Amino acid sequence: MRTPTDQKYSENNVLLLQTLPHDTPGLLIDAFYHEYGESLKQSQISMLSSFNLECKTDVSGVFLVLDLGGSTLKIATVELNAKNSKILFQKSWEVANDQKVMNEQFFDMIALNLNDFVSAFKTIDNTSYLQLLNGNCIKTGVSWSFPLNQSSPNNGTINSLGKGYRSTDYTENQNISSLIELSCQKLNLSIKIICICNDSISVLVSAKYFNQNTQLGLVLGTGINCSFVIPSEKLPPFKIILGELNEKFSIINSELCFFGGSQLSFHALIFDKLITDNWLSGNKKPHLNNETENLYTPLELMTSGRYVCELVRLSLIYEIENKNLFDGNLPPNLVDQKFHLSGDLVVSIFHKNDFSDFNKIYPFENQYRIADRDRKVARQCIKAIVNRAVVVCGSALVALLIFINDIANDRHFSCISKNTNQISIGFVGSFLKYFDYYKSNLQKFINQNYRMASVSLTYIKDSNLYGPAIAAAANSKDAEAW
Repeated sequence: MRTPTDQKYSENNVLLLQTLPHDTPGLLIDAFYHEYGESLKQSQISMLSSFNLECKTDVSGVFLVLDLGGSTLKIATVELNAKNSKILFQKSWEVANDQKVMNEQFFDMIALNLNDFVSAFKTIDNTSYLQLLNGNCIKTGVSWSFPLNQSSPNNGTINSLGKGYRSTDYTENQNISSLIELSCQKLNLSIKIICICNDSISVLVSAKYFNQNTQLGLVLGTGINCSFVIPSEKLPPFKIILGELNEKFSIINSELCFFGGSQLSFHALIFDKLITDNWLSGNKKPHLNNETENLYTPLELMTSGRYVCELVRLSLIYEIENKNLFDGNLPPNLVDQKFHLSGDLVVSIFHKNDFSDFNKIYPFENQYRIADRDRKVARQCIKAIVNRAVVVCGSALVALLIFINDIANDRHFSCISKNTNQISIGFVGSFLKYFDYYKSNLQKFINQNYRMASVSLTYIKDSNLYGPAIAAAANSKDAEAW
């Protein structure tokens, strides 16, 4: 395995604790802003139009929800009733790596779990079960954690996959909703999928339901993504969904991870280049052109929990090998186990100065005892990487807020954000939720660089369940005949 002191990378070494130039935020904000405009007009893989959204919060009802994430399948029944909304019943299943092949058997597996769930729910709460029904069909919303090409709220085909999933001929150009419904029919389970939406859109829909001042729906956990609302008239013709010309607003799934290609490579450290050679590829526009088998996601590589933790691991190895940490004692597991350092452990070291779990997971061969100096150096490593993540992520979000403001005229904007003096970014992701230093400094950076309103970061619990239910309720009147 390559390590941070390999000769191959020594010429590219940048001191980890360097301070970013003072003009970096301005340059990054300008670069992101330009890329967003370019992507909205041209890209087939980012700034994807999803479905229309009415600025209402008065939808209600009981809905079945299916949420497919990177490693988990969740099914729940959700009751919508404004501030009294609640999850009535939910179950989850792990999706093993050998199950991540989207063939007929994959959708049959989903249907089997749906059937078992519905049977159990009917037994424990028959009154609420009856409220799920419209005729003989169960009203259903789906949250899908991958990009979709949508032609209507309940019609989405796979744009691309990640997180270990693979598509097959069975899913090529096929409506995901129809494939799920077809597998359910084999079990005599009648469901009607009213809406299917990307997970970042679920965040936005949930956040706006509970707070109309929400401007962005942000996912910042293992990966990063963001969604927002713009006037439909601002979309190029090839991104207009059927019927959207008659709608005022459209939800955009930005696929934010693809942005930053024009500038972020200049700020890539030795550790970034150890994770992926994409930093050396010369691709300045991954938001327009990307490789299916080797996706280049610059923003994600510098800001998401998965990569921040891996950057911390590599930086710790670097400091150990240079005898600045642990007196040069390198735990073998720290070198051998890539992407193994968890967000929980990084947060515990940084916020609690607690190395007890670190010692258990990465034992020293000679029973070395961690000293106060070690704690300080480790914390400096984490702080430096997170500080850069704050600047990069903050610049991307500030640019997006400015971009939305600029493309929406006053008449539209008054509906997109009810109170333009106080706006919210609804977010999900345990890494940002529990890493208070990251969250508080990100919010501070945004407010220092976005002067049009005061911005707050608000965690949206269970958005992956509420979002599809809200979207289904909002689109029920437009659903096909039962």
